[in-house]
Parts: sequence; C-alpha cells; structure tokens
Amino acid sequence: MIFLWGLTATTTAFTKGFATLCVNRVFLGVFESCMSPILTILISQYWSREEQALRTSLWWSSSAVGAFIADAITYGVSGKEHSVSKYAIWQIIYLVFGPLTLFWGVIIFFAVPSSPMSAWFLNKRERTIATAKVRTPRLDGSGSYLSDDRP
Repeated sequence: MIFLWGLTATTTAFTKGFATLCVNRVFLGVFESCMSPILTILISQYWSREEQALRTSLWWSSSAVGAFIADAITYGVSGKEHSVSKYAIWQIIYLVFGPLTLFWGVIIFFAVPSSPMSAWFLNKRERTIATAKVRTPRLDGSGSYLSDDRP
C-alpha cells in the first residue's frame, strides 16, 4: 500500500486537468486510508493490549513530527529559485515526496514481516514468546480471566 501511495503521489505531479487530478486524489486517499488500520494490526501482532496504547500514541505523535519535517522540506523546495522550473511548486512537492514514499514502500515490503512467526529479526524462541505474549489471557480486576481476550 505504501508503494501504491507513493506511485499515486508521484503521478499526481503529471495530471493535466481537474478530472485527472480528482481521480488521482481519490486513489491517493484510498491508499492513505489503509495506513492507520495496517499499523494498528502490526502493533497488535507484537505487543499485548496493555502495551499497545503507548506504541499507538508514539506512532501518532511521530506523525506530527513527520509533518513538521515535511513542512520544512516543502518550504525549502518552494523558494524563488524554482520559479523558472517547468514544473509548478505543487508538482515539485509531489515529485519530491512521491519517489521518497516509493522507496520507503519497497523497504517496508521487504523488511516488515507479516507476523511474528515470520519475523526475520527474531529467533525461534523469540517468535514463540512474541506469539504467546499477545495470546496470554488477561485477568480483570476481580482476578478472573476475561472471556473475550482478542485485542
């Protein structure tokens, strides 16, 4: 999804009219809308329900930090020296962030495993522990096990 998001962001720079821009933006939104659910699923695969809140908060917080960095890059590429370019400033911004997202999508595709059992960075014992950790039933306040223990 990240790769497709980056591809769509890159092709946005080459749209010629309102209709093609709208279609491209719809696909950009479709691919971007998958990011939160996917990251929520990834977090729930590796951390217990008690640990998920902190990890999700850190992810959302880093989203804001990323926006600050993106704003600084956007400010840097929108100077007067680009006014003689054959591309408009908004196109240059898509041509900067689109390929970066494509590259990041390729890295994520090969680096992030689909589950703890296929995690290349864990040995067999650690894979078993990671899987058991998220499956362990939790106790409620009275000391009895919760009936539905799904994250």
